[in-house]
Amino acid sequence: MERRAWLLGIVGGPAMAALSTMLSPTMALGALGALIGGIILLLQPTAGLFLTVIVVPLERIGRFSNDSSMVTFSLMRVVGLATLGVWGVRQLLARDRFRWNWPLTLYAVFLALGIGTISYSTDVRSGIRTAGAMAGNLMFLFLICNLVRRLQQVKAAIALWLAISVSIAAFTAYQWHRNSGRVQEDRFASTGERSTDDRFSTILEEASEYEMSTRMPRAMGPTSHPAVYAINNILTLPFLAWWITRRISWKLRLLGVVGAALIAYNILLTNTRAALISLVVTGAMLFAVKLLRLNIRIVGAVAGLGLLAIPFVPNAIWERIFDPSNYTTARSATLRARLIYWEAGFDIITENPMTGIGLGNQAEIPKRISGKLAMPENSTVHNEFIQSTMEVGIVIVLVLFAFLAMVARRLTVAERRYRQWEDEDTARLLSAMRVCMVATLAYGLQVDVLHFPLKGWWLAMGLGMCLFDFSRRGLPEGDTV
Repeated sequence: MERRAWLLGIVGGPAMAALSTMLSPTMALGALGALIGGIILLLQPTAGLFLTVIVVPLERIGRFSNDSSMVTFSLMRVVGLATLGVWGVRQLLARDRFRWNWPLTLYAVFLALGIGTISYSTDVRSGIRTAGAMAGNLMFLFLICNLVRRLQQVKAAIALWLAISVSIAAFTAYQWHRNSGRVQEDRFASTGERSTDDRFSTILEEASEYEMSTRMPRAMGPTSHPAVYAINNILTLPFLAWWITRRISWKLRLLGVVGAALIAYNILLTNTRAALISLVVTGAMLFAVKLLRLNIRIVGAVAGLGLLAIPFVPNAIWERIFDPSNYTTARSATLRARLIYWEAGFDIITENPMTGIGLGNQAEIPKRISGKLAMPENSTVHNEFIQSTMEVGIVIVLVLFAFLAMVARRLTVAERRYRQWEDEDTARLLSAMRVCMVATLAYGLQVDVLHFPLKGWWLAMGLGMCLFDFSRRGLPEGDTV
């Protein structure tokens, strides 16, 4: 510690003196704040972990560049890179090793091979953006695996992420009922990309079906699209179920119940039929893995909340997601469009089974179905598994599937070990992580979900990998250092 203080004094003192003569007062204060923040992170890396978790759900609110930029900058990336950089310096000073594992290796291999496919892509710009997002996922996963050293850090990170997510849900519901924070868009003539001008707009008004002449409001929260916001909320539900059933005070459990109700309401406000189906499926999985147990109190609580919510559910939602006929191809233009997307995607895979058409390619689908549908110049196939295979080919996509399978296995093994140690709370947390993974991949059947900036999912998977490492070392409470 003394050597670190000497080094900071020797380097930081002259640096600040030089900067103070070169920068404006505002920039100098910013530089001083950054230096102080860096020192705090250097001395206490856990602060960087929790700061990173806080900014995870902010997404568009924390972005400094428009979605259309080839390289996007956001508060999430700035905080993550700063934490990673300061942690790296700390490791070098302490001559400590970093942690690496097989899932990280598999995802790094998938990224490297995917970058190679950009060389023959017809959509290099989207390929570079996708590669950048994947590199961010890898660094984020690496950061989580190295910063988390104790079991309580895992649970604290989950609780903090849930608190921020529920707060965002409350803000979105507030803007919905205040009729504020709205942006309008024709999704058949637009790229669906947001700008920094509407960073605090949480409601999207669009004509989401060809048959509709009026625009429907749909909650998108701090994301760029209602479908993204829907899955962001869905993946918090398993952890809220874990929180509600913990052995904690009734006041904290009540907060969890209120949070779950807000999250479920926001899922309805996205006005997304796939989200409603996913909500039901996720709820069923919570009972299947016994995170929730079916009893009179649960049934009564759900029924009561449902009845109380009826007056607040807008008519647009009743018309779109609660009308059974809208789940048929006869009444749903989006469902018919997806079938056309998938057919085109399968054709592309058949033509390029081994090489694919390039990572992140969003130009080929519009070309294939030109004249059949009104659509923007960039579009994906709206299915994660078809999209990934179409982009990089059958061989490379198997590396991605191997990564997912290995993470899933680690969650299952860790859960079994914690049950053997009679740590039911941690075992149930791992059950929530497994439900989170399955629900997200199931959502990927109708949209390219892993191409989303789904940092909450990566956070949960990274923390699950940490719990596996703890269990493998025979340390129920994590490391002692």
